[in-house]
Amino acid sequence: MRINKTIAAVLFVLCCLIFSPQAQCVIITPSNVALPASAGGIFSFDFVISDATSTNATAFGATVSVSGPGTLTFNNADSNAVIYNVNYWVHGNSYGVIHGTPMVNSYSFSDNPLYGNPEPLATGDIMTRYAFIWDGTNGDYTFALNLNTLYSFVQNENYIKETLGFAPGSYPGTSNSFTITVPEPCTLIIFAFGSSAVLLKRRGR
Repeated sequence: MRINKTIAAVLFVLCCLIFSPQAQCVIITPSNVALPASAGGIFSFDFVISDATSTNATAFGATVSVSGPGTLTFNNADSNAVIYNVNYWVHGNSYGVIHGTPMVNSYSFSDNPLYGNPEPLATGDIMTRYAFIWDGTNGDYTFALNLNTLYSFVQNENYIKETLGFAPGSYPGTSNSFTITVPEPCTLIIFAFGSSAVLLKRRGR
């Protein structure tokens, strides 16, 4: 009797897996961080897929809030430039990238969810870029991803918005945030000189 119940339970789970629609399971992580060399320079990062078990999507959206010691001014042109990168997940088929500021110190990005065609998702795909003009104030800047599907989502091939997963990658963070330290400009210059010296030393061998 107990064996029959076990078999019935296993069959039920298998039926659910076979006949239910496949759920999205997409995890993004910050990558390709570019630090500014001086005040007025561009500070940017990409959200890249670190794990994707789904097959197709029609749109992607992400909304981040920013906090830190200084001011980061959203740069639309540099953020939009990601669509020309061949590693961008819908390269040549973006159907218009939409940027917005739904809340104070909050910035959104999406691939016009009304018009997207199904496109495959793959680990390593760049999903979005956030670029800012830095005011020169060094310190820790924290970016928090709003995981509510109204603000951040993967839209599946049935045009249903599903939740994202998030991992901070190599940066300190939580299940929805990460922190990047922007050093003082002189520190960046010293680092650059140090890197050049190492390269010259290697070439001289």
